[in-house]
Amino acid sequence: MLSATALAVLDLSLFAVAVLGYLRGGLWSRPGPGSLEEAFSQLEVSIWSAFPSLPEGYTVREALAHLRKSGFRADWMEIEGSLQAYEGKRFGGLAGPSKFEEVGRLASRLRRHGYFRRD
Repeated sequence: MLSATALAVLDLSLFAVAVLGYLRGGLWSRPGPGSLEEAFSQLEVSIWSAFPSLPEGYTVREALAHLRKSGFRADWMEIEGSLQAYEGKRFGGLAGPSKFEEVGRLASRLRRHGYFRRD
């Protein structure tokens, strides 16, 4: 049988692991998106949950403008470039290079922190 000291050490160890897991974004955080389309799909879901009062036919561009105006910190130049590449692929235009890491980070931050709802 374990002594009281051993149980206290075990309890503190488990608590420390839980706190570190929470601070790192979850013990089993989702992997990043594997493609530009997947990144924007995740972003759309995250935006819809963070801003439920957005009108039914909102565009991703309008939602990103809303986030940017709200003062949400992100690499907006990279996101704008990714959005242009995504729109090019989706609507049949010329698709440029597709960097989508920042879009995935933005979706993850919105999902993880719930953002502050300022509609």
